[in-house]
Amino acid sequence: MLRSEGTITVCHPNQYSDWKGIFILRIDSAPIISLPRDLFSSLCTEARQWSTTQVFDSTQLRSLVGSRVDKIIGPAFIGYTESGKFQPIESRSTTVLGNEHSGHVASLRAACDSIDWEHGGHELGENPAVGVFAGKELAALASYDVWSDRIAHIFILTHPRYRRHGYACAAVSRLVEIALERGLVPQYRTLESNTASMKIAARLGFTRYATTMTVGLHPKS
Repeated sequence: MLRSEGTITVCHPNQYSDWKGIFILRIDSAPIISLPRDLFSSLCTEARQWSTTQVFDSTQLRSLVGSRVDKIIGPAFIGYTESGKFQPIESRSTTVLGNEHSGHVASLRAACDSIDWEHGGHELGENPAVGVFAGKELAALASYDVWSDRIAHIFILTHPRYRRHGYACAAVSRLVEIALERGLVPQYRTLESNTASMKIAARLGFTRYATTMTVGLHPKS
């Protein structure tokens, strides 16, 4: 089903049944379009006619969905790596963070835009976190959440003063090593427009699995 030759429409799964949005996933040539349950009957026939070209172009997608659109996020890259494909880097030293570093994490969060923190930040918790320091300042923070006991969904955030200097790549590289040692599958997700983040994925050997678009809808649509 994930590799159908034609567009497929489905309802959001139960755990996302209340989410007011449209999620589009493409693995090979045709997209799968997940629709809210309350809009499925009115949108599914129309959505089955949407082409890959249309749904992965923000302007065309906005035209297809119409006035319901609140915001569009994407195209976004989803990639995975594994032993044998992962390309670790040798660089500046990294630090596996513990509770004693909570102040450094708080300082990093304060230095970053709230949206940046929402997308890439992560509080210290039960899963590993890796930091790279510039002097006494936390320059980059990488961590992951475990999905379905198998996937290590990676978060990465860099201090605004230290971006584009390799800190994030070093942190993610060490984190991936930890995930693989624990038998997890590292997952890297980022907007394709984020060229710096896409370079990290390529440098470390992440292979594209899928491309996504997310359409937020107005609450009353």
